[in-house]
Amino acid sequence: MDLLNEININMKDLIIYRKNELVVIYNKNLGKHFIMTEEVYNFFEGINGKGITFHEFINNFEDQEDKKYIKQIIDYLMKLGVFDSNKESYNIQNAISIGQSIYICTTKRCNLKCKHCSLSCSGSEIDFLNTDQLKEMINIISCLKPTNIVLTGGEPLIRDDFTEIVNYIRQKLGNIYLILSTNGTLIDDTNIDVIVGKIDKVDISIDGVDEETCSITRGKGVFQKAIGAVKKL
Repeated sequence: MDLLNEININMKDLIIYRKNELVVIYNKNLGKHFIMTEEVYNFFEGINGKGITFHEFINNFEDQEDKKYIKQIIDYLMKLGVFDSNKESYNIQNAISIGQSIYICTTKRCNLKCKHCSLSCSGSEIDFLNTDQLKEMINIISCLKPTNIVLTGGEPLIRDDFTEIVNYIRQKLGNIYLILSTNGTLIDDTNIDVIVGKIDKVDISIDGVDEETCSITRGKGVFQKAIGAVKKL
């Protein structure tokens, strides 16, 4: 990246989406996203096409950490094709990598009423993301290249599109280490094949050492269902 180049945003291939003080920049040709705060994006938008170079823009920030951060953002955006450049295209696969786990709360619905639940989950909750919205979230997550994805809730298996979502994650993120966090009571013949075949790790939550102790917090019959799911898996 030549810091002496002037800042010009290449809007031809971009879709800019603003929500909740964040800006998602999507390159239609590359099929890739980058997410940044609206405050930072406004800096770039405000000087777009005004003859200011990257070097001049960076030096407007006095704090060294701010300068370092802005340089990183410029590098990411250059790789995404946001700025006009005479150089060859950057490899988007090297753009960003958070190297962390991402937890996807698939739903707040749950088939249990555990006394200790910190999320106030219940069967009457309404899913805040439909199938298409979850897939769009996965598209954005794929740009961040996390090491793990954890499907949690509520109870993820209560969703009718659970198998579709798992298959989509595998399609978009390939060999990502995929973890399912579940109470285990909904594992059955309709979903066990996709769980065994496409989930790398299953975390089954259970409280108590037997039916009597577990039923105090999770309800009657939960212990046997969870243990049965472990054996079935």
